[in-house]
Amino acid sequence: MPIVPLSNRASLVGPHEFYLLKILLNNSDSYELIPKDIIEEEIDLNPSQLDFYLSKLLKLKLIYHEKNLGKDSFKITFSGIDVLSIKKLYEMKILKNLSTVIGEGKESVVYMGYDFDENPIVVKFHRIGKTSYKTLRRKKRTLQGRKSWVRLSIENAESEYNALACLWENRAYVPRPLGLGVNAVAMEYINGKPLFKTDLLEPSRVLDDILSTIRISYVYCKLSHNDLSPYNVVMDTERNIPYVIDWPQASRASEDSLEKDIRHILDFFRNKYDINREINDTLSYIRD
Repeated sequence: MPIVPLSNRASLVGPHEFYLLKILLNNSDSYELIPKDIIEEEIDLNPSQLDFYLSKLLKLKLIYHEKNLGKDSFKITFSGIDVLSIKKLYEMKILKNLSTVIGEGKESVVYMGYDFDENPIVVKFHRIGKTSYKTLRRKKRTLQGRKSWVRLSIENAESEYNALACLWENRAYVPRPLGLGVNAVAMEYINGKPLFKTDLLEPSRVLDDILSTIRISYVYCKLSHNDLSPYNVVMDTERNIPYVIDWPQASRASEDSLEKDIRHILDFFRNKYDINREINDTLSYIRD
């Protein structure tokens, strides 16, 4: 059976289903699987109504069901959290329509979307441990005491949004952040292509621009990117501007992470464009 697109599933979620998803989300830190009786205590529906709406969410693959200690129990899925994010961004007048997937990584899915003026935007859904819930349950048995996958996804989104907000306010070359959903970051759409696929006419200036962004990150936002590479830089080919993307792993600035990031980007420009910059001189520029 084909999976209904995420945007269509979001449009099929009414007020009761929306409230059920919020109940499951809010209880996800306390329960690996939320017993049905907990849900019954928090929603004003009779048993047949509750079963109807739970069945609908199950068919849309927005929740997961399993018998746990003999009780019907449920958990929100990543698609369920995505739907909550879509609804929130819509209420914030940031996202009008969600379109197609334009990128996918181990811990995120990136969609094209459109705002209320029909301008293209990007919506990045964070999904830590993006896999089946049966697999997650097996993994979680070895991770007792750690945060839930749901919580980690939410915190990753918050981390990326906060990093982008600080960087943008300080005039770094990053996509402009537009809003934060539950596990989603809406941001400006950059019409370009990855640095590693671009043949630069002014590689030295582009390198300077990238290093300028990393300096702002380190000095003003007190952050290290932690994953800087030519794969995480998008070239706006019309304006010839490099935008540093993918900031969810950004952490408190440290010498080790800074040096690792700088070595990666200097190696790329040395190997492709024969531009040689001393690592110590570059680090001094960024710190000062």
